[in-house]
Amino acid sequence: MLGRQIKKAEKYIVVSKAGKTPEAIKVIQDLVRLGPRLIAFYGKDSAELETICDLECVGDGLEPIIEITTTSHPDESFEDVTNMVELWEIQKIGETFELVEV
Repeated sequence: MLGRQIKKAEKYIVVSKAGKTPEAIKVIQDLVRLGPRLIAFYGKDSAELETICDLECVGDGLEPIIEITTTSHPDESFEDVTNMVELWEIQKIGETFELVEV
């Protein structure tokens, strides 16, 4: 589903069902441009998707590095991932996270 609108948030969980796909890479690029504090990857190829995200943050070296904390959780339960994201940093009142499926 290319061209989807992603709601701006401070934290995201990217749930990967299909793994590393062109759509997943596009979504990562879009998320990095939104500038969240945290992106957690869960599911198929989550560690590889985290690396792609890290490389997107570093860029080609000509632009400033985008500082985003990234994590991957290939062997954890979805509940453990959501708990980690909810507890990561002290949340502002009403702050939650957004789920993005790829």
